[in-house]
Amino acid sequence: MTVIITLLSNHPIILAVFAILGAFGMHYSHSQLKAFRTAKEIIRTQNNPVDPKIVDELIEDAKQMGDEKYVLGILREIRTKYGHSGVKVGHVMWIVHLRETGYPDINDIKIPSFHRDDKIPD
Repeated sequence: MTVIITLLSNHPIILAVFAILGAFGMHYSHSQLKAFRTAKEIIRTQNNPVDPKIVDELIEDAKQMGDEKYVLGILREIRTKYGHSGVKVGHVMWIVHLRETGYPDINDIKIPSFHRDDKIPD
């Protein structure tokens, strides 16, 4: 142990490398913890009705990205199947996921319900 302390005290470059590695490790751990907390919050709130402001923000973002027609089509299908007030927080996250993974055809996708009482289909 004293050899390591002596080595670090006599070689500031090695000490700096260890400090940088420690900082990167703490940053990585913090970002992973933040991601887990976000995922936990999404799972906890996925069955809640979505705030209309969030839907408006989703549509506005879709306008800026050029895929407004796709997002409006999916929202129309969700509202047709579950009613206007049936859009849940989980639906918004699902739409974001669809946009990130490649815009599957609206007619070919199964719309999840995100209602607490519904069972997950086999």
